[in-house]
Amino acid sequence: MTNTITLNQKELKESLKVFSKVIVSKCQYNIESNILLNYENNKLDIIGTDGITFIKQSIEVKQSSLDMARSFSVCVLLKKLTDVIKEMKKDIDFNLSVSSNERITIEHKGSCSFIVGMNSNNFPLIPEIESNNVISINDGSNFKKVITKAHKSSTKEALKPSLQSVYFDIINKNEITIVATDGRSLFQETLNTVNNHSEIENLLIPRNTINTLISAIKKDTSTIDIASDSEFSKFTFDNYQITTTRIDAKYPNYKKIIPTNNKNLIELSKKELSKAVKIVRTMAKSNNTLYIKSIDKCVYIVSIDNNLGQSQVEINATHEIQNDFEIAFNYRIFEKMVKAIDDDTVKISFEDCPAPATVNDKHVIMTLNKNEDYTEIELIPSKASTYSENATSDKTSEAIEPLTKTPKTIKHIKNFIIDPKSIIICPALFIVNTKIEYGNSIKKSIVFRDLQTESSYYYRHYKTA
Repeated sequence: MTNTITLNQKELKESLKVFSKVIVSKCQYNIESNILLNYENNKLDIIGTDGITFIKQSIEVKQSSLDMARSFSVCVLLKKLTDVIKEMKKDIDFNLSVSSNERITIEHKGSCSFIVGMNSNNFPLIPEIESNNVISINDGSNFKKVITKAHKSSTKEALKPSLQSVYFDIINKNEITIVATDGRSLFQETLNTVNNHSEIENLLIPRNTINTLISAIKKDTSTIDIASDSEFSKFTFDNYQITTTRIDAKYPNYKKIIPTNNKNLIELSKKELSKAVKIVRTMAKSNNTLYIKSIDKCVYIVSIDNNLGQSQVEINATHEIQNDFEIAFNYRIFEKMVKAIDDDTVKISFEDCPAPATVNDKHVIMTLNKNEDYTEIELIPSKASTYSENATSDKTSEAIEPLTKTPKTIKHIKNFIIDPKSIIICPALFIVNTKIEYGNSIKKSIVFRDLQTESSYYYRHYKTA
């Protein structure tokens, strides 16, 4: 016996695009490479999962040869079904039939395709949310814009699950802050909510789920309901239901990173800034650094290549800073952040480098050290087996005078004859080459790289005779 329903090519094609964000085709016999087609009560439910994110969409069936009391359920390989639907003429109606042996037939205007399906008994069940508490967001279009920016700001690298996710920080009954970071820059924006129950805890949503939400939410989506319990979270809107496993991890305290006392403010046109960054990025690729400088009230976007030269663009800017200033950023992160800004004006507030700067009160990005030159400090060895600050030359003393503590990198150096605690490296220097001599024949040169964008210190150890 064959069951036949009539669907629209355009509607099903758009639906399968959303499912492709979750499901990665491996092989026909892997159940998670399939989607479940479940017909009941004149509605076709399409269900897919990658084991973490479950997506369900309900489609109205135009016509059916089945009685209301009858139904069918079958699994079909997503990639095969997508390829067949793509080959059809756009926006036409077609018939989909399912036989008793899970054979799927697709017919339209004299053409016919067959796909071998699978039994649906082994398809994973969608988890049920035990809690009835719901947070509602009325502006679905704005919610999509915010999570799109957050998705771009989260890391793709499998460093920590929390950094690969987007954090929903429930502030109170009327507000929720959406946060994402890759460890180098941070994005945060607050949205208004309704029907917010304080019983719902803060949520940590996987990156792949956010990507699915971005694909599923339409421009005319109005209300998005978020329900959650201790294990799962569920997003309900339009004809979609997206359920995901909550990540059990502690999110970094992002509020401590956001500066609140930046006194310097500069405003630039996003259009002009984007053009300037494109012009200077060729030189910036060598050291990944981009500078914003002011000289006699004129503002320049600058990049420097120590081997090839320098590129700079004058740009119109508004600021009330009396003295000339210079701030430096990782140009790749800065360029990505500028693209994510919706406003026509880019507002950068900053203090001394290196310190976090805020952009349009939503993005936080780390500034780099101003000094780009290689600086060498020579330590004159004393007769003692260990070295002290008092045994340095005038040049060295002058260079390390403002220091207050020893960088953490020193602790990681092993087999070091000179006492590591006695060597102090200026953190304001971009690179410090410290030469240490002991005995008459052996010299060691240790290079400390202070890269603020990596949020840690790195070193290289060279031996020379």
